[in-house]
Amino acid sequence: HNCAGTSLCELAQRLGERAPVADNCNYPTDICSEARQSSQVHCRARMGDTQYTFSMLERWLEDDDISCFGALYGVALRDPLAMIRSTMRLNQFMMTDRRGMFTALES
Repeated sequence: HNCAGTSLCELAQRLGERAPVADNCNYPTDICSEARQSSQVHCRARMGDTQYTFSMLERWLEDDDISCFGALYGVALRDPLAMIRSTMRLNQFMMTDRRGMFTALES
């Protein structure tokens, strides 16, 4: 979360890519942190689907996600502490929760 996914999704669409728009360029069943294997859509299925030319993952990678030749992959990285601050602010964590998390990070 809060690693430029919305910005990348919007940029891809402005550049003419066809992407799932309902959930931030995530595949319709493979949404953020999707743990159910039956709902995950891996690269072979993504590459075989002509409806989209761009999609994103917001979960851990499985071997089947990165086993396709010819697919273009990208990874967004962000300073971890900046990401944590942003997530806590945007997801409206309570101040007591924020203090506890930052205290744990500092030790």
